[in-house]
Amino acid sequence: MSEHFDAIVLAGGRGDRLGGTDKAVVTLGGTTFLDRVLAVTAGAGRIVCVGPERTTSVPVTWTRERPAGGGPVAALAAGLLHVDAPIAVVLAVDAVFMTGEVLDRLVGACNGDAAVLVDANGHRQPLMAAYRTRFLRDRIDRFARVENLAMKDVLEGADVTTVEDPDAARDVDTWADLDAARAEVSS
Repeated sequence: MSEHFDAIVLAGGRGDRLGGTDKAVVTLGGTTFLDRVLAVTAGAGRIVCVGPERTTSVPVTWTRERPAGGGPVAALAAGLLHVDAPIAVVLAVDAVFMTGEVLDRLVGACNGDAAVLVDANGHRQPLMAAYRTRFLRDRIDRFARVENLAMKDVLEGADVTTVEDPDAARDVDTWADLDAARAEVSS
């Protein structure tokens, strides 16, 4: 059994590469992106969604980054205010191929500061990861401003374990990604 964790779902992005479409309410296989990601976090002690409130299939705690649209680190800072568990799983709302099994692997691999999913190109996906809550808080507190801060800045010099799963590490950033995801899910 994995260590106890809370989940932070980042659901406040602008969806620029989707023409400003709210990714949280886009559907895949008849389910919104947000509800697909929330289903994966079922084992969390608490689920915190950062972004504008929306209807969800499970109870969640809603919060907003300040300023709204301030980026993923600002969203994490807001979400961390509601996390009590020693591990915080962080998932972007477009992590629609994440599975409960892969999430459990991330939590189990979080022996240092973080366990981060790696995509097919070998790139770390810091918004598909498990973090030691204390590490995230301490690291984020070091910055005078978190607005528009990059996750690579938070992870610089951290003890990161990588977990490879190219399928689960896919996200949906563009219309082509969405078309491919829908074709895959309907087949």
